[in-house]
Amino acid sequence: MYARLEDMVLRFGEQEVRILTDRDNTGEIDATALAGGLQAAADEINGYIRRVLYPAAAGSVLRPARHCL
Repeated sequence: MYARLEDMVLRFGEQEVRILTDRDNTGEIDATALAGGLQAAADEINGYIRRVLYPAAAGSVLRPARHCL
């Protein structure tokens, strides 16, 4: 994972993280909800990295832009 709960609180503040994750209105940060969001973000980042670093394995080939030819 690229971030942890502590990183999110440092970046956005405890109140913002609580507002975004407290689906049950407990007044607390829902660490499970946050972990799911962070995992989804990590999966998206990893997918992009795979496509850039290993384009043939992902089923696509990167070609230079026309102006680079």
